[in-house]
Amino acid sequence: MATVTKLAQYDNSKGLTQKEAISTANRMNSRILSNKEFDGRLVLSDTWKSEKEVYPAWTGTLVAFKGKDEKLGDVVKYTDSKTNTTYLFEVPKEYQKERNAILVVNHGFLASGDALIVPNEKGSIVTYDISDKSQVALLLGFPSSDGWYSADNKFGIPLGNGISSSNTDARYLYKVQNYVGLLARGYGNFDILNRRSVVAIVRPSDRFGVLISTEDAKMGAATLKPEAAKGEITIVANGDFKAALAEAKQEVANAAAVLKDGVLAKTQEFFAKIEAQLKE
Repeated sequence: MATVTKLAQYDNSKGLTQKEAISTANRMNSRILSNKEFDGRLVLSDTWKSEKEVYPAWTGTLVAFKGKDEKLGDVVKYTDSKTNTTYLFEVPKEYQKERNAILVVNHGFLASGDALIVPNEKGSIVTYDISDKSQVALLLGFPSSDGWYSADNKFGIPLGNGISSSNTDARYLYKVQNYVGLLARGYGNFDILNRRSVVAIVRPSDRFGVLISTEDAKMGAATLKPEAAKGEITIVANGDFKAALAEAKQEVANAAAVLKDGVLAKTQEFFAKIEAQLKE
């Protein structure tokens, strides 16, 4: 298990801004904990009780999305109302026509040691450069309003139609219309609503706590390529192939509500062929 270190604590807004958090972690060759990992600390365990001074905290999960039925286009922009700084996320060409979708990438480092997310500041513009754009995932069915939703298995992003808060897998989404930045967790007090909330409403200039890991910072474990959410399944076979296949099947099952029938059928057919080959 990775050793987690406190890079900054909230301490009445004396923490780090988003840009400072990413830049500092990059210099330290350390990975900011992802939204999914914070879910484990805040909801699935009582770890939060021993680190209350950190919250609210920035996660290492960078997202970009636009309003309801609006195409992602070539770039997503968000302007911080406090500093008037505009944050930009360049959309991969294959995703530019998508609507009601969210782009997601977790902070980390490539096998080469290069940081995956690099904030470049020029005047009042900050562009989040992604060193390997194949690591950017597209998730369809991103909600247009706040509410309780099922979270995807890989990133913990609320997706699809609203569900009951009584469902233990439900997560509450706080969002603005357009956003570029890190998700936040532990915003507010520590009641169950706030601990289960995924927050995309706070300004990048706000100062929050940050948790990092100096272990497993580099990418390379068996993963599902980002295109899987659209039905194109590619397994990176540098780990347990069967485990990766099982994970891929679960990802598609979670996305079934937003996949077109034809795409879903073709994807399931693909899995059947792979499993048949594994039995030979």
